Amino acid sequence: MSKVLEIEALDMLDRVTVGKQGAHVDNVNMRGGPNGNARQYALRKLRKDAPELHAKVLVGELSPHRAMVQAGFRRQATPLQLLERAWSKATPAERSAFMATRDAFAGYEALEGRSATAETKPHEDTLR
Repeated sequence: MSKVLEIEALDMLDRVTVGKQGAHVDNVNMRGGPNGNARQYALRKLRKDAPELHAKVLVGELSPHRAMVQAGFRRQATPLQLLERAWSKATPAERSAFMATRDAFAGYEALEGRSATAETKPHEDTLR
């Protein structure tokens, strides 16, 4: 199934399974709808609070995540945050390979007459 059809089906399912406010509910505890980063939550939030972006998701112009970022409901990870996440998941061999690449790049900058600034110098405590 294509992503557009999958998203459209998920949205339609959500419309019929989510109760209306004030509707009669039996005295049974049921878990609420999806939260956090679930695609179904994103579709529901966009349908309710950003219908123009919701429409773009349904026709495949945007992913649910990208629409949530554009609407301001999610923050885009910074490059530093992405690097920190990748570092924490890297194996020792991958970390060594990265450090070798970083050292080679620092040598290239020296040849070009550029020096590493405080912004480009890694903090030693973040590289452990």
